[in-house]
Amino acid sequence: MSGMQGVEQHRMCREFPLIDREWKSEKLHVIKLTRLNGDEFVLNAEQIRFVESRPDTFITLMSNDRLIVQETVDEVVQRSVEYSRSIRSLVRAC
Repeated sequence: MSGMQGVEQHRMCREFPLIDREWKSEKLHVIKLTRLNGDEFVLNAEQIRFVESRPDTFITLMSNDRLIVQETVDEVVQRSVEYSRSIRSLVRAC
């Protein structure tokens, strides 16, 4: 991020803290996945308990609900890591 972008980001966080954070949380608290039938959906990444390959990819949520998705375990992990990194970068920016 360039110096000017960082200043602009900090200014927005300071001037509009609730609006800015709400927009960011809506956008970043989810990862996009695909059901076996091809339907796309978004999942709150913070609700993932663990991911397994059996050979389909099973995602177990904190509620113990299970989802089966087309993405591989590695893809789900990568998207979750990207989500986590984006949250940390927002915290540092504000």
